[in-house]
Amino acid sequence: MPPKKKITAADVAYEEKVARAREALAKAEQTYGSEHLVVANALNNLAARLRMMNWDAPCEERRDLASETKWNEEAEQLYRRALAIDEKLYGPEDFHVAVRLSNLALILREMRRFEEAEEMCRRALAVDEKAFGLAHPSVWAKTVDFAELLTEMNRKDEAESLYRRTIAAHEKIRGTDSLGIVSIITNLAMLLEDMNRKEEAESAYRHALCIYEKSDEAKQPRFATMLTNFAGLLRGMNRMEEAESMYWRVLLLYEKSEDELAIGATLHNLSNLLSATEHFLEAEPICRRALFILEKHFGSAHPGVKAAREQLVFLEEQNSNLPSPNDNSVDRGLS
Repeated sequence: MPPKKKITAADVAYEEKVARAREALAKAEQTYGSEHLVVANALNNLAARLRMMNWDAPCEERRDLASETKWNEEAEQLYRRALAIDEKLYGPEDFHVAVRLSNLALILREMRRFEEAEEMCRRALAVDEKAFGLAHPSVWAKTVDFAELLTEMNRKDEAESLYRRTIAAHEKIRGTDSLGIVSIITNLAMLLEDMNRKEEAESAYRHALCIYEKSDEAKQPRFATMLTNFAGLLRGMNRMEEAESMYWRVLLLYEKSEDELAIGATLHNLSNLLSATEHFLEAEPICRRALFILEKHFGSAHPGVKAAREQLVFLEEQNSNLPSPNDNSVDRGLS
């Protein structure tokens, strides 16, 4: 018999959120009956809580196949009830219905029922395109969801076509430097990289970078995320100096936003790169700081923490017979 899982404060907090969502649904049904918009929203909220039980609760202690299946199956039925209510209230081609279809597609995808998820994605995207046209944020979001599903189904050419169609339509209406489409361009870049079309991926990243740098978004976390992905591509192309420069830029952004966990992850990436280029003396203090931050957030048993600790041991061994550096390596890239 497997040992009982330790119940944490986070577990209890999540169960309380689900319980409150159940109470809200029961109250809505009692007040408005079973086919009211308020009830549909309450169904959606409870389904979202159950779905997020699989993602935001402490993953190493919380997730197990039986619980995940139970939560997902209940969430699916709740989403289907909410969809049925909206279809009856608004009709099957109203943009409210597209939201419910997208939610249902996400849970079906997580349950690996890809064909059913594809049907929901197609319907949701068609409804929004009819309601808003191609150059609308809701359409972009559903494009990303659908393209990511197609990628997971190994239909990457179709995903690429979907991204390019949306980008072309947007640029025709709003120009090539519109911030609104940058997330689609970034997703296309990641897809091209996954397809080993690295030069095309670089071109897409540079297009996104150009758009960001013309706006205030260049100071925001999602810009740092894009830079991190771009740095990974450059490293994969063996352009280590460019990748290192980009990681330092990412670190500066996260230091300014005081996002400690993102700082830790970036330091880990940077120390890995410096280690790969045999800059062991510079890498060691960076790795030590990364390990401190990651262990603080995740505990000593987390795989990422174990990897950082193993890297630090390696760097200490490499540097054991060398003199200590006289400069502050962590500050080098920020000066």
